[in-house]
Amino acid sequence: MLNPGLRSSLLTAAATLVTGTMFLMWLGEQITERGIGNGISMIILSSILSGLPAAIGGTLGAREQRRHEPRRMPFLLGLLVLGVTACGRVRGARSGASR
Repeated sequence: MLNPGLRSSLLTAAATLVTGTMFLMWLGEQITERGIGNGISMIILSSILSGLPAAIGGTLGAREQRRHEPRRMPFLLGLLVLGVTACGRVRGARSGASR
């Protein structure tokens, strides 16, 4: 059996997650209804973009610590090229489908 303190902590955590999720869904619907764009997608995109500077900084910091690994930089550049190519292909396919 769970102790009473742990049970209330789990209940509080579950209630907070559910309430936060409901708020974000409501906010996304409001954005969509006002015609600004696809609200949920914009919220997800803003979350991803907010973590991007820290991820880039962490990658560059790791590179500074591992100068003796020359294979890492070509891998990262290849990954960047792959990502840009994938985005370009998706955009081209979407614009081709809308014509």
